Amino acid sequence: MGLETFTGKVSDLVATNPPGTDPKSQGDDHLRGIKTTIIGQSVNMQLGQSATATQNFTFTTGLDGTMKLARGNVGATTQDVMTVSAAGKVAFTQNKEPAFAAVADGSQTIPATPTKILFQTERFDTDNCFASSRFTPTVAGYYQLNAGLAANASSTQCGVYIQKNGVTQASLFLADNASFCSVIMQMNGTTDYAEAFGYLGTPGLTSNATFGGTQFSGSLVRPA
Repeated sequence: MGLETFTGKVSDLVATNPPGTDPKSQGDDHLRGIKTTIIGQSVNMQLGQSATATQNFTFTTGLDGTMKLARGNVGATTQDVMTVSAAGKVAFTQNKEPAFAAVADGSQTIPATPTKILFQTERFDTDNCFASSRFTPTVAGYYQLNAGLAANASSTQCGVYIQKNGVTQASLFLADNASFCSVIMQMNGTTDYAEAFGYLGTPGLTSNATFGGTQFSGSLVRPA
């Protein structure tokens, strides 16, 4: 008797079944098996039968209109690849796009020598790449970085720098109490980091926290 054991997987189906010698009375068994397989695939389908789970994929749909493509086996996925929400929003969960913004609280005195600016408040940090006033992205690519410095009083000169791994990539000096600069630069996603430095020509001045006057931000423009 050429009748498979149906568990809801496409791999259960045997192309040569049923043989011509099977009695017609078994036809309903085959039909029920095919229906079980089709129904199972519409909800939770495994693509691949490798002994290594990460070489297989699962395609899962929910009754609420959600969908998920993941690595692994049915019932034991290891990594989500793509999801679709009930509202139809598509998300590629492995495509991280680091972005951050932080502001200073105005307590730091900035002397007339390049000094790392400290940013005490994070407005957002999407991938936890900003710490200790340093941005170290975990995705290789091209990033836009922005830095602004404002003094709490008039200064003979104000300068702000953006550095990558301790080397200045952009800077702007103005005969004023505020300055801002921006740059796009490539970062390797592992060891490269960015910091903001400042310079105030008048001794004793601090960074200005009003309206986020002293700030540092950045985001991924495109992956490498």
